[in-house]
Amino acid sequence: MSKVLQCCQLSKSYKQGDIETKVLNNLELSVDKGELLAVVGSSGCGKSTFLHLAGALDTPSSGQVLLMILISTNYQIKNGLSLETSILALFINFTI
Repeated sequence: MSKVLQCCQLSKSYKQGDIETKVLNNLELSVDKGELLAVVGSSGCGKSTFLHLAGALDTPSSGQVLLMILISTNYQIKNGLSLETSILALFINFTI
């Protein structure tokens, strides 16, 4: 089955002054097409941070996120005809 999300050694930490807080540390995750995923955990454990990284809304401190998405648009043409186009895109977000 094809992968739609893959996280490889994904880490995220925040620094405030001299204090560094590690939120995610070397996360390995692979999600196949059609697979359901639930992100659960206690408050402050990194759920939102993971979702921000997986959705490319934030950059990881290290590691990489590979996200496969399908963008589909439907154009209306004269006389009621429609043209649907699909673009398959692979987003790679990584920091070295």
